[in-house]
Amino acid sequence: MSAQKTTRRGRPRLTPSRLVQDNVLTEANDRFQFVKLESKRLRALKKAGLEALCQQEGIDYKTVEATADELAELRATARFGKCFDCRPSVLNDARYGESEGVYRDAVLNLVLAGEIPWGAKLCSYLKRVRGECLDFATCTGPLVYVNISAWTKHMYVGATSRSLEVRWRERVFRVRNVEVIETERRNERLYKWLRRCGLENYVALPLLRCSSVQLFELGWFLIRLISPHLNCRNRPKKFRKCRAGKRERRRKWGRVVKKGIAVQSTHSFKPLLTKFLSHPPQRKDLLSWDLDKLVCLYSAVRSFSEKRSRYSLRCILSGVIRRKFGVNVRCRLVVKIVYDVTLRKASARKLAAGLVMQLSLSEEWKRMILRRMRVVWIKNKSIGDILHNFRDAARLDEVQCDCERMDEDLPRVDGHVCFRPSEVDFVPTRLKNSKNIPRPSSDRIIGSLKSQVLQSFDYLLQHSGTSRGELAAMMTRDTVLGCFNGMGCEMGSVCKTEDVERWKCRFGNLVCCPIDHNPGDSLLCCRVSYREGMDKMFLSNVGFELCDKDETESNDANGRRYKECGFQKLGRWNGHGKVGKCYIIPKHKDVRKWRPICPLWEECGVTASKRIARAVNQMLWSLPMRSNFNMKSTEELMGRIALANKELKAGEGFVSAAFDIKEMFCNLPHVAVIEAVRWVVDFWTAEECKGVMVRARGKGTKMKLGKSQVGWQTISFDVIVKFVEFELSCTYINACGKLLRQHTGIPMGKSSSPALACLLSAYSEFMFLSALGSMRPLTYGARIVDDVSIFVRYTKGDAISKQAAEGVIRVFKDCYNENLTLERTDSGPFWQSLGCVVGVCEGPEGIVSAATHKNQAAVHGGRLIYQNLQDFCTYSSREQKLAVVSSFLYRAKKFTTMVGAEAIFLLTLKIELRKRGFPDCYFDSAVRTFSDKFGGIWEEWVVCLTGWDVNWGFAGGLNGSLRCHR
Repeated sequence: MSAQKTTRRGRPRLTPSRLVQDNVLTEANDRFQFVKLESKRLRALKKAGLEALCQQEGIDYKTVEATADELAELRATARFGKCFDCRPSVLNDARYGESEGVYRDAVLNLVLAGEIPWGAKLCSYLKRVRGECLDFATCTGPLVYVNISAWTKHMYVGATSRSLEVRWRERVFRVRNVEVIETERRNERLYKWLRRCGLENYVALPLLRCSSVQLFELGWFLIRLISPHLNCRNRPKKFRKCRAGKRERRRKWGRVVKKGIAVQSTHSFKPLLTKFLSHPPQRKDLLSWDLDKLVCLYSAVRSFSEKRSRYSLRCILSGVIRRKFGVNVRCRLVVKIVYDVTLRKASARKLAAGLVMQLSLSEEWKRMILRRMRVVWIKNKSIGDILHNFRDAARLDEVQCDCERMDEDLPRVDGHVCFRPSEVDFVPTRLKNSKNIPRPSSDRIIGSLKSQVLQSFDYLLQHSGTSRGELAAMMTRDTVLGCFNGMGCEMGSVCKTEDVERWKCRFGNLVCCPIDHNPGDSLLCCRVSYREGMDKMFLSNVGFELCDKDETESNDANGRRYKECGFQKLGRWNGHGKVGKCYIIPKHKDVRKWRPICPLWEECGVTASKRIARAVNQMLWSLPMRSNFNMKSTEELMGRIALANKELKAGEGFVSAAFDIKEMFCNLPHVAVIEAVRWVVDFWTAEECKGVMVRARGKGTKMKLGKSQVGWQTISFDVIVKFVEFELSCTYINACGKLLRQHTGIPMGKSSSPALACLLSAYSEFMFLSALGSMRPLTYGARIVDDVSIFVRYTKGDAISKQAAEGVIRVFKDCYNENLTLERTDSGPFWQSLGCVVGVCEGPEGIVSAATHKNQAAVHGGRLIYQNLQDFCTYSSREQKLAVVSSFLYRAKKFTTMVGAEAIFLLTLKIELRKRGFPDCYFDSAVRTFSDKFGGIWEEWVVCLTGWDVNWGFAGGLNGSLRCHR
C-alpha cells in the first residue's frame, strides 16, 4: 500500500481505493491497461491532489487530464520500464492481424453502401481507389488517407509518402506511448481521441495517390473539403469561442429579415432600457414615443435575465402605453376551442393569425400578438355537467313534489322518487358513468368554431375599429372548413349529446347530484327529499343561526371591521363579492345521509384568506416530523413507513391501529381552534422566527428567520391570530335563499378550513407524544386530514413490552378534542388507508403497503361500484386514454412495498378496463412501455398479463387493434 501527499499538513492520507494494487497488471504487455486505469483514478484527485503529486515528482501542473496522463506514464515507466521500441514484433497482436482486414473491408462496404452518413463525401474517392485494385493494407505512398470508424463520426485526413501500413503502425505506437506525444505535441487531439475511443474501432483507408510534389496540397484540399473534426487544433481557452445560437445571431444586428419582414432586434434596445431602470427621470421621454417604438421596447424586455428587472420594465412600459393610447399590451390573445377529433389546432392557429394581420392595428403590436398567441383546447361537457342540477335546486326557497307525474317504473323510497342510474336497467350503460364525455353533434362544430374564434377577438376589436360582423365576414366557409382534417372516425359506441339531452327531459324536475367518494355515480331524487336534506344540514342545524340582515348589509359590516383590523395589506376587500351558496350531496354508503358543502371562492376577502391559509400550512408543515402525525400529501406515507422499518430491530414487531375522525369540521369549538393557532405561534416564536413570508406572486412560503426579501410579503404572527379570529366570527353562507352565520366548527368552505382542522389535530398529537416519555421514540403515525394510522414498536416475547404498546394505543383514542369521535377502521393486521392496503407483517418486513384501486374488490361481481374513471366510449383522444392507464401504473409502483402485490393490482385493473370496454391493446401497450422505462420492472407479470384476446387466448399485435378502433 502506498500513500499520496495532500495539501494539508501532517501525515499523508492513505487512499488505497484510488491506487492500483501490487498484484494487478504486473506483466509488461499490460502496460497500456495500467496507464488507462491509473490515468482514470488520478483524474479523480482533481486539481488539489494532482498539484501535490506534481511537486513530489518534480513536474509542472498543466490541466487535470494532461497531468493525470503524464503521472500515469511516469508510474508505468517505473513499473515496466521505458517503451520506445517500434519494431513490428512489439506491435503485432491478434487485433492487427487477420481481423484487421475483415474490419477494414466491412467499413469500406458500409461507406460505399451509404450506411455510414459521415462517410458520404468519401464514396467517390474510395470507388476510384477500389477500381485500381489496390491492396488497402499494403498500399504504398505517396498518398492521402483517412482514419474512419463505423461507430463515431470523428475522422482524420492525413498525407504520407510511405506505405499505409507503416503509417498506421506509427499511429498505434504514438497512441500507446503518451511520452512521445508530450515531447512532440503533434496531433494531440487525434491521439487523445484514439486513446479514449479505442484503436480497434478505427481503420486507415487510402483516398488519393499522387506525386510527392502535390501530396500536401491535395491533403489540405481534402481537409477543407471534408472538414474532419480530428484535424482541428485545440485553441487556448481565452481564444476559444462557441458559435452563437440562433437567437443570439439574430440579435447581433439592429434589424434582421425573417420571412421577408424586417424585424427590429431586441438587443439594440437593452442599453436604453437599462437607463430607464438606473435613471427614473428619463422615463418621461417615453411619453413622446409612438406606439410602434414602445411595443418594440416592450418586446426587448425579454433580453434581461433577471425576473425582477423584466417585471419592473413591463410595468413601466405597459403603464405608459395604457395612459397614452388606452391599450393593454400585456393582454395575450388566447383562442379557446372546444376539443374535436376532426379539428387541427395548427390550422386554427393559422386562421387566427390571418385575422390578426387583417386588423387595423400597429404592425409591431400585431407581430407581438402573433408571437404570444396561444390556441388551447377546452374540455367538452361531461354527462354529469349536463344532467347535474343540484346547485339550482339548493337555491330554491319553495319546492313541491312532482313524483305523481313521473313514470311509474322509476324506483321510489318513502313515496318519493330516489334511485341511482347505475342500479337500474332502463338507463343506458353509457349514461351510468357521469364522467363520460358525449360527442357533440356535427352540425354545431363549424358554427361553434367560428363563434369561439370571434369571442377571443373581443378585446382587439375595441382598438381596431373593426366590428364583429366585419371580422366574421373575413372568415369564409372554405377557410373554416380548412381547419378540419375530414378524418373523423365514426365511433358508433360513443354517446352523443342529443341522447343525454333527451334523458334529461325525461327526468324532468328530479334533482340529479353526484355522490360523495364516488363522483362518477349519480343520485336522482325528488326536490322535496333534497330540501329535507338541506333543512337538516343547514336551516335546522344548531351550528348555524338565521340572520336578520341581508347579504349586502353583512358584507358592508364585515368590510368595515376588515379595514379596522388592518387586513388590507393581506389583500383588498372586494365589495362586489358574494356569499357562498351551499348545497349537499349524498354519501356513498347511505344515500339517505348527506354531506354539506359550501364553496366560498366568491367571498369578499378570499385573497387574504388564501394567504393566511398558506401561512398556517407553512407553520404546520415546518414542524419537526416526529412531533405530530400530519402529512402534507399521501406521497409522504412511504417515507414514514420506510423510517419505521429502518428503526425496527431484530426480535421486534409493531402493534398497530387505524382510526377515522368523525365530524372533524362541524363539532370543533372556536376556542379550541384559537388555542391551537396560539400554540404553533408560540412554538415558532421560541425558535426566534419573526413571521411567515409569502410570495406576492405565486404560492411559495417560508418561515422568516432573517431579513425581508424583495417579492415576498411578511405576515406577522399577531396578524395571523387576529385574522383567524375574524374568520371564525364572520362566516356567512346562503342556503335556500336565506342568509346564515356559522358560529360552531371550522369555517365552512374557507381556504383556511383544512389547514385549521389539521393544525388542531397536530396540536393534540403533539401533546400526546410529549406525554409518552420513553415510549415516544417507539411510536410512529401517519395522518391525512381525518384518516390516521398509528404504529408502536415492542419486543416480541416480552409481555410487558406488548402491554405498554397496547396502552399507547388506548391513550391515543382519547388524545383529540372531546367533541371529536374516533372510529376504529382496522379489523385485522391489514386495513384500507389513503387508497392503499397497509398492514404489519410478523417477519422482518415490518410495515408493508400495497396500492389498490377502488374497484379492486368488486371486479369479479356483476357491475362496477365506483365510477372513478371514464369508459372507453367517452369522447376523448387515444393518447388521453393511454395516459389514464399509465397513471394507475405509476401509483402502483409508488405505493407498493409488498412483494407480489402488484400482480393483483395489474390483474384487477385489466379486468376493470375490459368491463369499461377498453381493448386489451391499451393495457398491454401501457404496461410494456412502463416496464421498459423502469428497467424491466414487473417483467414476469408483463409476460403473463399481456397478449390476451377477447377469448382469453393469445392475440396478435397492438397496431392492428388500434387501427381497427380508429
